Amino acid sequence: MALEELLPFLDFVPEFLRELPTILFWLQILGYILLIMFFGSISVKGFRGYANYFIKLGSRFGLGLLALITGYALSNVLPIFQEGFFSMLQADVFIFGLISAIILYFAVFMITFNIMNAEGIAVQIKKLQEKLKKAAEIKGKKIAPISIIGMVVLIALIVISVLFFRGFPSMIEEIGLTEDDLNTLADEIDAISGQGDLPDECVSLVILARDIGVEDLMSSPHEDAAAAALMEEYTGSTVLQTYIVTYDGKDIIIGVTVDEHVCSVLNGELCECFSV
Repeated sequence: MALEELLPFLDFVPEFLRELPTILFWLQILGYILLIMFFGSISVKGFRGYANYFIKLGSRFGLGLLALITGYALSNVLPIFQEGFFSMLQADVFIFGLISAIILYFAVFMITFNIMNAEGIAVQIKKLQEKLKKAAEIKGKKIAPISIIGMVVLIALIVISVLFFRGFPSMIEEIGLTEDDLNTLADEIDAISGQGDLPDECVSLVILARDIGVEDLMSSPHEDAAAAALMEEYTGSTVLQTYIVTYDGKDIIIGVTVDEHVCSVLNGELCECFSV
């Protein structure tokens, strides 16, 4: 890709890097919601009775959230799948969350072993006739021992979540970066692209290259000893040649040094230098 084609991206990248933590935060939230509904869809299938849509949706979300939190808690207890590519994808959370969802499935199944909603089943016409019959048969029975086991499992998962849950991790930190790292990188790109701090009236070399063209920047040789001295003082390298370019009514001196620095000077003031 030619430099002229690359330059427009320098205007976009710094802002993108600064917004990346926010973008990843919302992507992470979306990912959590999808995981919650996925884990919840597994767990809620253990319910043996009938419930209307809203109760099932709420139960699905609640059980899915518990499975996700328990998954994080268990990943702290058993630190596996937490390195390299697995860590970036948070594979440990998915695996332990899936295990938690399956455990919750059996817990819910055992808890609701003798719980049936006869009135709800009655409206389910043919496909629920068998469930209605079972509901009538077990109506009024005491809680079965298996239900107590299911409650113990559910309580155990809640206790594990409370004791070992350390909060949801940041995707930025998982890949070894911090928000300050991204801001620093964005500032460095800003400096290259001319959006960083420059002396008043100065124009970035990148903007000049983008608007005028790289070759045209050095098409008009111009001797300027004072400008060359400023460049040499800053870079510590001898200036090979200086050029002049007019941009927006300003005569800007461009210089190239022995150690391949390109510098610019405007009105006797050094604007910037960077290595090529």
